[in-house]
Order: sequence, then C-alpha cells, then structure tokens
Amino acid sequence: MQDVRRGLIIVNTGPGKGKTTAAMGTALRAVGQGMRVLMLQFLKGSWHYGELDAVKAFGDKFIMKQMGRGFV
Repeated sequence: MQDVRRGLIIVNTGPGKGKTTAAMGTALRAVGQGMRVLMLQFLKGSWHYGELDAVKAFGDKFIMKQMGRGFV
C-alpha cells in the first residue's frame, strides 16, 4: 500500500489574544512529531516579534514568514 502524506491548513482568526500562542503550540507539536511546518503571520505593526527568532532554532522543519506589516 502506498504511503499518502497530506497537508493541513489551520486558520486562527478573531479578536483578542491567543491566536499566535495557539498556532505556535500546534506547530511545535507537529515539529515534535517529525512534520514540517510553514506558519504565515499577518502583522499589525512594525515592532519586533520574538517568535520569529525562536523559530530559527528549528531550521528547515519550522519556517515562519511574517507578512502584511500594517495590514490589520
């Protein structure tokens, strides 16, 4: 039987806090299970976001792209 690998897209939206934290937790669990993760984050402002620095430690297993500065 052929091994079929499928991707998954999760979208966290809404007002208030917790969306990035929820996404990071889910992503870290996936990396821990040997999966690769691409996380796209739309930014509200131009300040520094520390999670991008933390993600770099995972190399090519966890890629985070920040886009849309000032989009929201």
